[in-house]
Amino acid sequence: MIFVFLCLDWLPPPRPTHGAEGNNLASLHPTDAWHECIDKLANCLEGFAGSVGVLATSRMRGRRLAEVAPSLGRLQPKIFDSVNTIAESPYEFIGDYLSTRPGEWVAIADRSDSFPSEHRPRVVSFAGDASEIDSACSELANLIDSFGRVAIEAPTRRELALISGDRRMVALMKAHFAASRCAMLPND
Repeated sequence: MIFVFLCLDWLPPPRPTHGAEGNNLASLHPTDAWHECIDKLANCLEGFAGSVGVLATSRMRGRRLAEVAPSLGRLQPKIFDSVNTIAESPYEFIGDYLSTRPGEWVAIADRSDSFPSEHRPRVVSFAGDASEIDSACSELANLIDSFGRVAIEAPTRRELALISGDRRMVALMKAHFAASRCAMLPND
């Protein structure tokens, strides 16, 4: 399994509040081909069953994934989670997420300058020019593909439960492991 962090502020739609500068639809990029770019990102990730999409943008602060999921079109099934922290840069969002869920990762971000130089090879830059989405997707696919089998094997239910914090599933697994351990202990 490989985390694909989508650090593109134009992906989640703005909040429907009026008068706030940062929530103006016109400020989103790419403005000329928003749906086409989402479709191309979805196509890019579809070939990698082991890729787990994570929205990691400041637009998710204070929001739940369920709020924005319907607007993501064909990309929606590839988005597994979102980062909701007070981080200020793509690298901080990713760091906050991976602090509790370690794993392999790549990212597509507006810019890569917030990433330390040793992590920049994991980042595809896409500044929002719709004419560059094909090359950005191709570069992202190459990055994901470089992880080999991890990128094409779908995550197991257990892996997904552990990274999602599904409390019910985690509790069931803990109970199963506890029962297995008790069965293996010698009786007094």
